[in-house]
Amino acid sequence: MREENYVDILKQHLKTSVRKLKLGRKWVFQIDNDPKHASKVVAKWLKDNKVKVLEWSSQSPDFNPIEHLWAEPKKHV
Repeated sequence: MREENYVDILKQHLKTSVRKLKLGRKWVFQIDNDPKHASKVVAKWLKDNKVKVLEWSSQSPDFNPIEHLWAEPKKHV
């Protein structure tokens, strides 16, 4: 998926979903820092549409606990 496609999805569904879920004005949108989700095009659209985004750490396997779990058996071979 390209970043432009993601923006189209946001345009079509984000505000509609917020209304249907009756979230009011105090909701925060979370993205996972996938490159297409965190691109400048998406960031601009979110800013222009006054969407508050949850601060989230960058992509890193160090922050993924399952990666540490999979490393354990390798240590004991």
